[in-house]
Amino acid sequence: MQPTREQWIALYEAASAFKDQASWEWLTNGHIFGIENPVDGGLGYISILGNGGEAFGLSVYLGTEGIRVLMDMLNGEVEEDPLFTQHCLLMALNDREDLYPEERKKIKELGLTFRGKKAWPAFLYYEPGFVPSPELSGAQAEFLTLALRQTMALAGEFRNKPDELFHDDPTKILVRCPSDEGQAWTNEWRSLPELPEEESNEQVAIRVDELRLARMKKTITSREAVWEIDCSYVPIPLMEGERGVFPKLMMLVDQTSGQILKAALSNRREIVQETVDSLLAVMESLTVIPSRIEALTEEAFRYVGPLLQYFEIEAYLTTELPALEEAKDSMMAGLIANRK
Repeated sequence: MQPTREQWIALYEAASAFKDQASWEWLTNGHIFGIENPVDGGLGYISILGNGGEAFGLSVYLGTEGIRVLMDMLNGEVEEDPLFTQHCLLMALNDREDLYPEERKKIKELGLTFRGKKAWPAFLYYEPGFVPSPELSGAQAEFLTLALRQTMALAGEFRNKPDELFHDDPTKILVRCPSDEGQAWTNEWRSLPELPEEESNEQVAIRVDELRLARMKKTITSREAVWEIDCSYVPIPLMEGERGVFPKLMMLVDQTSGQILKAALSNRREIVQETVDSLLAVMESLTVIPSRIEALTEEAFRYVGPLLQYFEIEAYLTTELPALEEAKDSMMAGLIANRK
């Protein structure tokens, strides 16, 4: 359900008050804390933007998936562009000319006005694999309003002691918790959710014909090949229903010749099965089981891990894959040209 007029007005007013407080003057995006949603008990993890003097606003990273990406960004361990992987609500303070026409129209319809640079609130919902959307639900607008208000309260409390937001134990984080049905709020230290390093966001069942695998292992004897593999988002949105999605591109390249053995576009849920099917199909058509497969990130290996183990294929992570990167650049150029 879309936000009501009253919910939109409350959200814009909270964003304006956040701008006036300017808490980025004493808090950085590394002063992370949590806010508990009194409606469902879910946690939003707050990162304040503006200390660097460029982008101003507030991000609310949602749940375990959200905090995982946030911590990876802070630690410099991001494999994919956060545009594709963030799960968060964003309030950004923009210049008027940077707003979408529909955002300016909404502000006018609400009878609101803002003046000056970096003073016009804009709101976006980021969901992994989807194009960021300015269309919030009523529940999202309520929680973002609450997050702005509670951030201002906590920022004021820690104005003269900002580093007390850091615990000696790096697994602890301060969380604003509602009491008395949300009428009063307290702070308490909680443990961060466990963030398994090798957990994949793609929780799907992979379909593999075991008889097919056994037949391939028995009949294909050639191992004279080294292949390179990659699975990554493509910054060219496609429509899936009413929402824009970022597809993933799977590429399999022969390291010696640079030949593209297989390339396929799929959404984030189907790319796992697509990668498995593609690897098996190429092995069958070429009657080759590679001795080694190399990749730039662990993601593809998580998809095809059972196949690597079954066929005893060595897996190597590396920082450079010239053949694959050249092929990917060529493929991307073609996709962009076709889109024009």
